[in-house]
Amino acid sequence: LNYLNNTNKNKNHKKFDFSVLPGPHFSSDTGLGLGIIGMGLYRQDRRDTISQPSNVSIFGDITTKSSYTVGIFGTHVFPYDKGRIDYEIAANYFKESFGEWATKGQQRRNEGTMKRWKIGAKANFLWEVARNVFIGPSLTYDFADILEIDRPELLAGQEHHLEIGVGFSLAYDSRDIMTRPTRGVYLNVTQLFHPKFLSSGYAYTTTDFRFNTYGKLWRGAVIGGDLRGTLSFGNPLATMALLGNSSTMRGYYKGRYRDKHILQAQVELRQHI
Repeated sequence: LNYLNNTNKNKNHKKFDFSVLPGPHFSSDTGLGLGIIGMGLYRQDRRDTISQPSNVSIFGDITTKSSYTVGIFGTHVFPYDKGRIDYEIAANYFKESFGEWATKGQQRRNEGTMKRWKIGAKANFLWEVARNVFIGPSLTYDFADILEIDRPELLAGQEHHLEIGVGFSLAYDSRDIMTRPTRGVYLNVTQLFHPKFLSSGYAYTTTDFRFNTYGKLWRGAVIGGDLRGTLSFGNPLATMALLGNSSTMRGYYKGRYRDKHILQAQVELRQHI
């Protein structure tokens, strides 16, 4: 309890403030699992006490139904917030169900299971062009290999794929604290292009957008709104928009449902206890 009570306290005297927290979880799809995340806060220039600190998180997860995940993500903030690098790298092995959204009683016909491993990386390189406004190039890399599948016809020959995307990202960020906001707005629009010679013979585009807003309700209570979506044009099944992950639509693991386009919204009440 003493460790947890002190994790949110300001530790500007430390060059690198690191905290670790494990978390058990359960769902019918993944079984019983144990995740662990270690998060660090640091400043490139410790004389800059105005800008938000950079953050990095290392995570891992293992479940009883043969799911394994490791990765790292974070935001590196340059001195006085003149630029940022948002990044994420993850690798996982998973036995999953997959299928498009079921309509008119077709759920069984559009559903299959597969074992696959995947490695993915993405980064946005952003420069400040106005107060709280950032813009810059985006890069993504994804490789997936299907190890076993019960209905290969659903993939239409797409048992594995290598995808490289290039594009740009535009962001507006007025949040008070990136890692646990209590007020402010965050908006991001990322446009990616996947030419044939970089994407397993498929040419397609992807547009991702995200809008978050935060406000205080009463002492210790914060309400957060989240609206995000993915619009995909011309892409293969393996790279369709995916529903679910650890921060949105948490009841579904990422990829349980996929389709050309996804629009999702949620509201969250956070009460400090």
